[in-house]
Parts: sequence; structure tokens; C-alpha cells
Amino acid sequence: MKPKSKGILSWPKAERPRKRLLAEGAEKLTEAELLAIILRVGRGTFKAGVCGQNASDFARSFMKMAGNNLVWQV
Repeated sequence: MKPKSKGILSWPKAERPRKRLLAEGAEKLTEAELLAIILRVGRGTFKAGVCGQNASDFARSFMKMAGNNLVWQV
């Protein structure tokens, strides 16, 4: 069985995206951290035997797929 992802709740409070948002403001967070807050939950973390990603890791991989740019060009 593959190990589960380390959830954000296992991180030090000062490093958690939502806590940082409240303490430091949105301008201090990366786009990936802000996206992780919106997503709220990672990918595949609730399936037995599936190594998932916490919301922050999932947001980073999503940003990488999007070319690190969530701004839509018109």
C-alpha cells in the first residue's frame, strides 16, 4: 500500500496557507497557496491505497500544468 499524503494539518501552523492568509494577507501568498485555499482538499487522498496530494501540492501541480499562470489572456 502506498503511503498517504501528509495533510496540511500536519504542517506547522505558521506555514499553512489559510493561517498565513489570515496573519499576513493575500499579497504575501503565492498563486499556488491561494489556489490551495480555494481547493480546500487535495487529490486522491480519500481512496484506499492511493498516494494522494494535499491541497497545496495539488495546487502546485495544477499551476505547473497551467504554465504557472492562472491569469486568463483575452
